[in-house]
Amino acid sequence: KTNKISDFRIHLNKHYASLKLKNQSEHFLPRTDIEIENLEHLNEELVALLARLEPFGNENLEPVFCLKNLTVQDVRKMGDRKQHVKLIVKDDAGLTRSMLAFSAPEHFFVSPGSEVTIRATLQINEWQGNRSV
Repeated sequence: KTNKISDFRIHLNKHYASLKLKNQSEHFLPRTDIEIENLEHLNEELVALLARLEPFGNENLEPVFCLKNLTVQDVRKMGDRKQHVKLIVKDDAGLTRSMLAFSAPEHFFVSPGSEVTIRATLQINEWQGNRSV
């Protein structure tokens, strides 16, 4: 009954407090808008199409892509405190892409050979005259 919602909330909160769970937010899955089957779809044309949806903000969130079954080929820590990570990942077809995470949590620093699922937004990276998605 709706008049018991307050009591239910109190009992539920007491129950979860008694479990003494820590850092539960680390276990939440991030929002995903679309799953991409292979890396060939991550190209400059897609980035240009997404740019037409801008500006992104609270009422118009930037699309998040989920990429599964990727194998980490290389890992490089970057930044003065090694707080950023660059992964080179490969899909089942053998295509590779670079993935960058700034101020990355510790679990982003995986070993080469690891199989990973990545949730990402897409941007063009330009560095020293090279462009990549």
